Amino acid sequence: MPHPEDVALPRRRERFEDRRKERSHRDLLDSFFDRPTLLAVSRLINQGKIDAVDFPIATGKEGGVFRATAGDEFRAVKIYRIGNSTFHNLPAYAVEELRRETSVRNFAGLIFAWTRREHSILGRLADAGVRAPHPYGHLRNCLVMEF
Repeated sequence: MPHPEDVALPRRRERFEDRRKERSHRDLLDSFFDRPTLLAVSRLINQGKIDAVDFPIATGKEGGVFRATAGDEFRAVKIYRIGNSTFHNLPAYAVEELRRETSVRNFAGLIFAWTRREHSILGRLADAGVRAPHPYGHLRNCLVMEF
Protein backbone atom coordinates (compact mmCIF):
# COMPACT_ATOMS: atom_id res chain seq x y z
CA MET A 1 0.00 0.00 0.00
CA PRO A 2 1.45 3.40 -0.95
CA HIS A 3 2.39 5.83 1.73
CA PRO A 4 -0.41 8.43 2.25
CA GLU A 5 2.08 11.26 1.83
CA ASP A 6 3.13 9.91 -1.59
CA VAL A 7 -0.49 9.81 -2.72
CA ALA A 8 -1.29 13.28 -1.40
CA LEU A 9 1.97 14.92 -2.50
CA PRO A 10 3.41 12.95 -5.46
CA ARG A 11 5.60 15.84 -6.64
CA ARG A 12 7.31 16.07 -3.26
CA ARG A 13 9.11 12.74 -3.77
CA GLU A 14 10.11 13.70 -7.32
CA ARG A 15 11.56 17.00 -6.11
CA PHE A 16 13.50 15.14 -3.42
CA GLU A 17 14.96 12.76 -6.03
CA ASP A 18 15.82 15.68 -8.32
CA ARG A 19 17.58 17.48 -5.47
CA ARG A 20 19.57 14.35 -4.63
CA LYS A 21 20.73 13.99 -8.25
CA GLU A 22 21.53 17.68 -8.44
CA ARG A 23 23.52 17.50 -5.20
CA SER A 24 25.64 14.57 -6.43
CA HIS A 25 26.28 16.38 -9.72
CA ARG A 26 27.24 19.53 -7.81
CA ASP A 27 29.60 17.52 -5.58
CA LEU A 28 31.31 16.13 -8.68
CA LEU A 29 31.73 19.59 -10.14
CA ASP A 30 32.91 21.04 -6.83
CA SER A 31 35.56 18.34 -6.49
CA PHE A 32 37.12 19.37 -9.82
CA PHE A 33 36.26 23.01 -10.39
CA ASP A 34 37.61 25.09 -7.57
CA ARG A 35 38.16 28.78 -8.28
CA PRO A 36 41.76 28.51 -9.63
CA THR A 37 40.78 25.61 -11.90
CA LEU A 38 37.79 27.55 -13.23
CA LEU A 39 40.13 30.45 -13.99
CA ALA A 40 42.53 28.06 -15.76
CA VAL A 41 39.70 26.65 -17.90
CA SER A 42 38.61 30.22 -18.65
CA ARG A 43 42.13 31.09 -19.81
CA LEU A 44 42.22 27.97 -22.02
CA ILE A 45 38.97 29.19 -23.60
CA ASN A 46 40.42 32.69 -24.08
CA GLN A 47 43.55 31.19 -25.67
CA GLY A 48 41.34 29.34 -28.17
CA LYS A 49 42.34 25.85 -27.07
CA ILE A 50 38.68 25.00 -26.34
CA ASP A 51 35.32 26.72 -26.76
CA ALA A 52 33.41 25.04 -23.93
CA VAL A 53 33.55 22.12 -21.51
CA ASP A 54 30.59 19.86 -22.26
CA PHE A 55 30.32 17.00 -19.75
CA PRO A 56 32.41 14.48 -17.78
CA ILE A 57 33.54 11.36 -19.63
CA ALA A 58 35.33 9.56 -16.81
CA THR A 59 36.34 10.27 -13.25
CA GLY A 60 38.99 8.59 -11.20
CA LYS A 61 40.98 8.93 -8.02
CA GLU A 62 43.45 11.49 -9.27
CA GLY A 63 41.33 13.41 -11.76
CA GLY A 64 38.68 13.42 -14.41
CA VAL A 65 38.35 13.68 -18.17
CA PHE A 66 35.79 16.04 -19.66
CA ARG A 67 34.65 16.40 -23.26
CA ALA A 68 35.16 19.86 -24.68
CA THR A 69 34.38 21.45 -28.02
CA ALA A 70 36.80 23.46 -30.12
CA GLY A 71 35.15 24.70 -33.28
CA ASP A 72 33.65 21.66 -35.00
CA GLU A 73 35.82 19.06 -33.25
CA PHE A 74 35.87 17.50 -29.81
CA ARG A 75 38.77 17.60 -27.40
CA ALA A 76 39.43 15.99 -24.04
CA VAL A 77 40.27 18.06 -20.99
CA LYS A 78 41.99 16.13 -18.22
CA ILE A 79 41.74 17.88 -14.86
CA TYR A 80 43.80 16.62 -11.94
CA ARG A 81 42.35 17.09 -8.48
CA ILE A 82 44.54 19.29 -6.32
CA GLY A 83 43.23 17.98 -2.99
CA ASN A 84 43.84 14.36 -3.86
CA SER A 85 45.64 11.90 -1.64
CA THR A 86 46.62 9.33 -4.30
CA PHE A 87 49.43 11.56 -5.54
CA HIS A 88 50.87 11.42 -2.04
CA ASN A 89 51.53 7.72 -2.68
CA LEU A 90 53.82 8.31 -5.67
CA PRO A 91 57.09 6.39 -5.63
CA ALA A 92 59.98 8.39 -4.19
CA TYR A 93 61.94 8.32 -7.48
CA ALA A 94 59.01 9.92 -9.37
CA VAL A 95 58.65 12.68 -6.80
CA GLU A 96 62.41 13.36 -6.81
CA GLU A 97 62.50 13.44 -10.60
CA LEU A 98 59.64 15.95 -10.73
CA ARG A 99 61.24 18.05 -8.01
CA ARG A 100 64.57 18.12 -9.89
CA GLU A 101 62.86 19.17 -13.12
CA THR A 102 61.12 22.14 -11.58
CA SER A 103 61.15 24.07 -8.36
CA VAL A 104 58.25 22.26 -6.71
CA ARG A 105 57.62 23.69 -3.27
CA ASN A 106 54.22 22.25 -2.39
CA PHE A 107 51.76 19.54 -3.36
CA ALA A 108 49.92 21.70 -5.92
CA GLY A 109 53.25 22.42 -7.61
CA LEU A 110 53.80 18.68 -7.90
CA ILE A 111 50.44 18.32 -9.69
CA PHE A 112 51.31 21.18 -12.06
CA ALA A 113 54.69 19.58 -12.82
CA TRP A 114 52.94 16.26 -13.46
CA THR A 115 50.58 17.99 -15.93
CA ARG A 116 53.51 19.66 -17.76
CA ARG A 117 55.32 16.35 -17.92
CA GLU A 118 52.31 14.49 -19.34
CA HIS A 119 51.89 17.24 -21.96
CA SER A 120 55.53 16.92 -22.96
CA ILE A 121 55.42 13.11 -23.14
CA LEU A 122 52.24 13.13 -25.25
CA GLY A 123 53.88 15.63 -27.62
CA ARG A 124 56.98 13.46 -28.02
CA LEU A 125 54.84 10.37 -28.62
CA ALA A 126 52.77 12.18 -31.27
CA ASP A 127 55.96 13.45 -32.99
CA ALA A 128 57.36 9.90 -33.04
CA GLY A 129 54.24 8.63 -34.81
CA VAL A 130 52.85 6.66 -31.89
CA ARG A 131 49.06 6.52 -31.69
CA ALA A 132 48.57 8.78 -28.70
CA PRO A 133 46.32 11.80 -28.14
CA HIS A 134 47.84 14.99 -29.55
CA PRO A 135 48.26 17.58 -26.77
CA TYR A 136 46.90 21.05 -27.52
CA GLY A 137 47.96 22.78 -24.33
CA HIS A 138 48.02 22.78 -20.57
CA LEU A 139 47.59 25.22 -17.74
CA ARG A 140 47.92 24.51 -14.02
CA ASN A 141 46.17 21.16 -13.45
CA CYS A 142 44.33 21.11 -16.83
CA LEU A 143 45.56 19.26 -19.90
CA VAL A 144 43.83 19.68 -23.29
CA MET A 145 44.32 16.84 -25.76
CA GLU A 146 42.83 15.16 -28.79
CA PHE A 147 39.59 13.28 -28.12
